[in-house]
Amino acid sequence: MNFYVLKRPGVDEFLESISKKFEIVVFTAGLKEYASLVLDKIDPNGVITHRLYLDSCKEMDGRFVKDLSQISGYYRIIIRYPIS
Repeated sequence: MNFYVLKRPGVDEFLESISKKFEIVVFTAGLKEYASLVLDKIDPNGVITHRLYLDSCKEMDGRFVKDLSQISGYYRIIIRYPIS
């Protein structure tokens, strides 16, 4: 599969910096086969500690919903992008 990933300037430094204080969890409704390749490009140093994909979502009323109970532990900060 060929694809390109364009990262925003500073994303590598940002991930490295926050990884020293927080566990980084990415929860996407994307298919694991594709999304894991994208995350590998975004995070070549492996600072993302947990990756959850479409198979961790629940189907409700014909739509897939991210089930935050899939994230173990107590997380106080959740950054959510509206369409993902």
